Order: sequence, then structure tokens, then C-alpha cells
Amino acid sequence: MMNTSMPLVSIIVPIYNVEQYLAECLESLVNQTLRDIEIICVNDASPDNSKDIAEQYAMRDSRVRVVSHVKNQGLGPARNTGVENATASYIMFVDSDDVVTTNMAEKLYSEMISKPVDMVWCNIGAISDDSTMCKKGSDIPTGVFSPTDILADSQLYQILLPSWNKLYKKELIHDVKQMPIVSEDQPFLAVVLGRCERISVIADTLYYYRNRQGTLSKPKLHTAKSWDAFFYSHQLFFELLPSTIGKRAINMQCIKRYFSLFWRIYTFKLTTQDTWQEQQQSIYKHIKQNEIPIKSNSQLLYWYLCYVFGRLRPQTTTKTLVHFGMDWSAYMSRHGEIYKVLAYLLKRIGRVMITKIFSLIDNLEQRVVRLLSRFINKDIWLIGERTNTYQDNGMYFFKYLQKNHPEIDSYYVINRDYLDLVDSKNVLVFNSLKHKLYFSAAKVYANSHYDAAYPRTCLTQKRYRMASKTQNVFLQHGITCSDVSQYYGKATSDINMFVCAVPIEKTVAVRDFGYQDDETPLTGFARFDGLNDANAKSQILLMPTWRRSLQDFSNGEFVASEYFKRLKDLLSSEWLQEFLQKHDMCLKFAPHYEMTPYLYLFEDLKDGRIDIVNTSQVSVQTLLKESALLITDVSSVQFDFAYMQKPIIYYQWDYEEITKAHLGKGYFNFDIDGFGPICKTLEALKDTLKSMSDTNWQMSADYAQRVDAFFKYRDTKNCERIYNAITKGL
Repeated sequence: MMNTSMPLVSIIVPIYNVEQYLAECLESLVNQTLRDIEIICVNDASPDNSKDIAEQYAMRDSRVRVVSHVKNQGLGPARNTGVENATASYIMFVDSDDVVTTNMAEKLYSEMISKPVDMVWCNIGAISDDSTMCKKGSDIPTGVFSPTDILADSQLYQILLPSWNKLYKKELIHDVKQMPIVSEDQPFLAVVLGRCERISVIADTLYYYRNRQGTLSKPKLHTAKSWDAFFYSHQLFFELLPSTIGKRAINMQCIKRYFSLFWRIYTFKLTTQDTWQEQQQSIYKHIKQNEIPIKSNSQLLYWYLCYVFGRLRPQTTTKTLVHFGMDWSAYMSRHGEIYKVLAYLLKRIGRVMITKIFSLIDNLEQRVVRLLSRFINKDIWLIGERTNTYQDNGMYFFKYLQKNHPEIDSYYVINRDYLDLVDSKNVLVFNSLKHKLYFSAAKVYANSHYDAAYPRTCLTQKRYRMASKTQNVFLQHGITCSDVSQYYGKATSDINMFVCAVPIEKTVAVRDFGYQDDETPLTGFARFDGLNDANAKSQILLMPTWRRSLQDFSNGEFVASEYFKRLKDLLSSEWLQEFLQKHDMCLKFAPHYEMTPYLYLFEDLKDGRIDIVNTSQVSVQTLLKESALLITDVSSVQFDFAYMQKPIIYYQWDYEEITKAHLGKGYFNFDIDGFGPICKTLEALKDTLKSMSDTNWQMSADYAQRVDAFFKYRDTKNCERIYNAITKGL
């Protein structure tokens, strides 16, 4: 047990949804060789048993304290609460799913006292999800450094960014608040770095980071927009660094970080070349604002070359040089002559010529792949959705093929980071060589998101061209009730089979989209086969769709939008809390996939009755099946919910704007064809919710009749009908 005197070190542990890992983390802390410590567990309104586990440790060890938030606030605010409750003069942060060596506190404290310095850092290792494997940190420079020294060295800069491998003087950080944003460490450390004069770095690997999916503290940046919040935090870092730190050092790390971001964009497979260019421009703009001389800076040129030429071998060159920030000077000392030649060529040839050369290489790549694919003698069917999901029509159709037609070589296409989602060996890593070869050799390509799983060329990210023999089957993501012919029409796409879920959809596809009758099979959606075992809980699902008018909004612009204000007003309303409490219900807020970068802006609204759901990490269909009521605007999830004949409320405060700027009017009239009442105001929604509760969450007879008239098939044979339609067309 600790001494009665004030502890030497306060260890702050933010806790949220970590019951699987928390005990291991706390064991590594209570067994520290430095006994005069306090361990402050900040329960951030965790919905699982994490709080109970922490309180058990507090009962056994008086050095452990538990402080709880009433509402979930995020990792940054949880750390702030820990600092406010700390009594020691020195502070450590430890994430609740990580582990540390038992001598970490003692080593860092001894180093802090003996030097003396403002901060002490240790090396960082990695631990597997099941704790069976540990990897020590790489070699790093050691000694006492200034902030400028830290920024000038790539290896030191890499261990700067996390806040949890460090021992701080409390006086240094007591008034520096961590914000409720993604990568909250960056702006925090920018301010702290500006207050330091001496920083000690030791070689010992004392902190082991657990890299697991689905945590708020370790987000996956996997889409064209999902890195926006990360980029925002990155901008703050450079804005908050004080002018007292060497400008050259800041510029050097700015260069390296931005081209690391370039690699992130490439890795996460942007869907269009236009978006790719927009992201490049946003980075160039910020580099210019930081007064970095792009044209004359040789280091910038070096990193550009690493980025461009390294992409040809993403598993070796780029991964090491760019993504993890290898020391450029060391590389140049080994490959200086190559660098000089490439730099000279880039300077002389020019950007336009480089682009033309890349285009020629891309065309050659496709030709070679197409030639090699002729030697693949298999009946290949490629199935997919978005490259990071396994929950939609693609998943259900793939499972059907695997179970009922093993004679077909069917493969599911998904990004490497999400391989564990697919419960089959027949899986292709998106944009791998095998994916490219099988795509070129495929007899059938079936995807719920049209071209999402098309492979891309190495250099310019152009889509691979589909072979003329391939049957491109559009499984669809949602029932088409608006005019989307500009995206999925016969004239504007290479789709040659448009799967229809309902009779009116087939009529529209033939009449307005340019397809023939035999190209629009009426089968029902594959995922509808999984809706017949619905088991509703005391749960309301709030699931609005996206607004294209919000595309590429900054965080500030998004917060100022009517869309955000309306949703926040609903979720924060006192009457909603009272309603949920009265009926013993919870509400799941699961906005559209495009909302992922902005989800953290709603985190302060979470409590015991309201939960914020990331639809890229959970099964949407499970949410639909478990919910007793759906509140949406114009989202196509209404059809899945109506299919189960469960009640729907349409909250359409901006319907006219949606139809003008987002969807365009189609055949579906919500007043005549809709499956539930329409509310234009929050007050109307309130009244409708109360009236629905009186019916025990049953769909009224009038709306049930509309459901029966809308759907032709409500059995479990949709996948079978899709398969028969495809084979008939081969």
C-alpha cells in the first residue's frame, strides 16, 4: 500500500468500453516498483462492466481511485478530469487497453529527478490483441533534447505524438485541456512542447500499445472523408506550436507529415480522381500557409519522390519511408545518387510530362494484367460492397453462393484492414495483384455499390476497365426511389444487370434508366433474406441520410449547418430524455456512412439512454431488426424497416432542399406512398412519438396495406432468384 504522504506520480487511466482489457492494464499499474503512486481511473460513462472492474481494484488497493462522468465526453475530456483530480507533482497517462512494464513509473521518475528535465519519454512497443505477442520499440536517439531537436528528428517526432509514453511535470500541463476530437494528443502536445526547455528520451521500451479495431482512441481512417477530423487535429498542432521553436524544424516535420497524409489518402482508396486532387490541394494550401518554400525545398522534393515512386512497391518502400516516417537524411546517405537523378529528371521533364508517363505506365499495367488473366481457368465471381464493409447485399449473396453453389469460385473483395470481418477463406485483398488478375478474368462482378471494388492502377488511381465478357451485376445498396440515372443509368455506367427489389423499381429502371426488361430482374434484395427473424427490443433507431450539400465541410461549417443543429436539438431535448425514461427505451443514433468524420461532434450527447453508432463498425441490419421504431428522413433504410412491417416516422424538416440539392424527385411520394407519418418540426415529432407509444409500436393498418402493395416478395428466396437471373444471362 502507498505511504500516507502525497504520492510522487499520478497515473491517469481513461476508461470506456474496455472490460476485456482493463484488468490486464490495472495489474501492470498496481504492481509498479515505484509504490508511492496514485491510479486515477476516469470512467467515461462506459456502458459495459469497466466501472465495476475498476471499483474492484479500488477496494483492494487504496492507491486506486475511480472518478465517473455522468455522460460520455471522449478521451480528451476524460484525461482532463484525471489531471484535475491528481494530487502528485508528476503525471502519466495510460490508455485502459494498453499495458506498461512494472518499472515504468520508477524509471521515468528517476530520470526526471536526476537530470532534471521538463518531460521524460520512453520507447513504445506493441502488444497483440490477445496479449500473446509483444514487439519492442525500434532504435531511437536517446539523451536530453530541446523541442527544436525533437522536431528535427523523424524518429523522435514519431514518439512525440502520443501522450501516454511520457512523464510530465503537473505544473506544465495542469491548465492545458485536451479537446474532444480525433487525435486529441496533437494540439495538447503542441502547447506542452512550447513550454519545455529540456526533454529526456530513454531507450527502454516501457509502454506497450495495443492496436485494436473499434476504439475511439485509435480510429481507423479508411474513407475519403474519415481522415478529415485527423487532418483538423494535425492543422491545430502546427498552429499551436510557438514561434520560439525553430522554424526550419517545424517546416521539416510539416513536410514529412503532409506526405504521410498523402499516403493515407492513397491507402484508403479514394473513389474518384477529383476527390484525390481536392485533398492534395487542401494539403498544399496548408503547407503554403505555414510558409514552406515548396519549389526550392529539396526535402519536400525528396518526400514527393518517396511518395510517388514508393507507391510502386507499397509493401516495402512506401510503407517504410512515408507511412512510418523514415529519417530522410539516413536514406539519402545510402541512396544519394538515385535521389539526385530523380530530382534532376523531375525538374527537367516537368509535372505535365510526368503525368503523361504515369498514364502510359498505368495503361501498360492494365494490359499486362489482362494478358496474365487469360491463363486463369476458373469460373470466377467477384462479390463485394464498400471495401471496408461486410454487412449488405454483397455479404448475403456471397454467403448464399458459398453455401449453395460451392462449384462456383466466388470471392469477396475487401480492404486488407478488414479481412477479419469475412468468415470465409475465399477473400481477395482489395487492389492486390490477385484482385487485379481475378477482376480481369471474372465472369461475374456483383456489388451493392457499383464500382466500389474496382481495382485501381498503382500510379494515378485510375479504375481498371471491366472485361467485355464480365457480367456487371448491380446488387444495389438501397431501393431506388429517386432519380439517380446520372449515376447508375445504362448510358453513364457499365452496369448490365440492375437487380430490382420491387415492381415499381423495375418499371423505372426500364423507363428512365435505359435498361431492357431482361436486364432488370425483379428478385428482391439479397439482405432481405435475413429480415424474417426480426426480434425488436425497447429501442428507437434514428437514422437520417446524408446531404450532398455538406460535402467537404470543415468541422466549423458542419457545426453551423442546419442539419447539425436540427439533429442536436432533437438528441439534447429534455422531452426526449423524459420519453425514453418513461417507456424504458434507448435511442440509437446511427447516421449515414458519410457522417463518420463528424460523429465525435455528437459524443457529448451520449448517455445511458442515447448511443452514437458508427455504421461502418456495426451491422445496420442488426440495428434494424432490433429496433421497435425507425425515425428517418428520406433514407432508403425505410424500405428494410417497412419490409418487416414495423412503424416509421419521417422527420423531414428540409424535404424541398433534399430533393433539389441531393436526390432529385423520383417516383416515390412520401405523402401517398410512405409507410408512416411525416413530421416537419420537432414539436410534431414529439406529438407523433407519444401517439405511437399508445399503439405499442405497431404499424397502423393503412401503412401495412401500403407495404403489402409495394413488395412482391417477402420470403427468403431473394438470393436464389438473383443467382438464377445471373446464370440465365450468362
